[in-house]
Amino acid sequence: MIILKNNSYTRSNNGFIAAFFVVFVPVFIGILALVVDLSKMYGNTSNVKSALDTATLAGISQLQVSPTDITTVKTTTLSYLNSNLSMTINGFSTLTLLSSGLTIQCGVYDYTTATWTYDESSSSVNSVKVTYSYSAPSVIAGYFMINNFTISSTSTAAKTLAGIAAQGSAYANPINAAALTSALAASNMVKLYASGAAQNSYFTEFSSSSATVGNVYNKLRFCYNGGGSAPPLVTIGDTYRYITSSFSVSLVYILEFISWIFGANTAKLIIPVVTASSPNLTVTGFVIGDITGYSADGSGWYSNLTIYPKYVDNSRYGLKVGPAPTVSGSTNQAALANAVTLVN
Repeated sequence: MIILKNNSYTRSNNGFIAAFFVVFVPVFIGILALVVDLSKMYGNTSNVKSALDTATLAGISQLQVSPTDITTVKTTTLSYLNSNLSMTINGFSTLTLLSSGLTIQCGVYDYTTATWTYDESSSSVNSVKVTYSYSAPSVIAGYFMINNFTISSTSTAAKTLAGIAAQGSAYANPINAAALTSALAASNMVKLYASGAAQNSYFTEFSSSSATVGNVYNKLRFCYNGGGSAPPLVTIGDTYRYITSSFSVSLVYILEFISWIFGANTAKLIIPVVTASSPNLTVTGFVIGDITGYSADGSGWYSNLTIYPKYVDNSRYGLKVGPAPTVSGSTNQAALANAVTLVN
């Protein structure tokens, strides 16, 4: 028996398969590479934006006395940016202030018009703006002649003045603005003396006419466990009487210590920042802090306060945005009494 094979059909079929691989496999690989590139671009876009936001917040928190702190603001911003991008982008090359594609500038952000102006010499400098373009190598370069993808992002952070403490939120042991300098020099910790030669804090019931031990204690107790009576709404510019008797101050300290020991409230406290002219206090701002203990020494009784200057958020803890912010003067008050926020 003679069997005849159709060799021409086999050759034709093999040719079709070969042609399919020649035409479609590169296309398939290109599509796969494009998917990989788009995925990387999406991830890197998120990483770059997050890094810029964190860096600008860290940088503007260093603006204490403008414009002399501009260099510190920029170097801090750059340090945080490099740190964050190095952790999230493989093969990331460290940036400098002169790197191509990177701009770090300080200026004035106007909350009324929501506009930012570059001006690093103004005494009203209150913000830092970072623009960065990152070029990511492309997987599909060999297929579609695309060498890299460029990701551009901008972030602006500014000082915002926390001008109002909602009813029931202000702690009745305000800190003198002058004491904030020692807080910065001691890792944001300060001894709040309320009497004697070292006095730098005061006891008040937030009244313009009186300050009695019982009323002050009730407002302190409210902030710890909800007992007593709620402090009123406190606004920058308000003036209050404070306790001037050393004996009364010692008594309040003992009562405050008891409330601290048995208090159930673990939230951060809103501490008013004030200036004093006996027997009155004038509110100039607010800080967030923890009372970590009570002690006594040759200068009298005092409470230990730890302040959180870099993480004050006006939308939390009962704080509300007050007057238009400025960052100026020769003290460190701006660094502690002003919050920071992203505006772009």
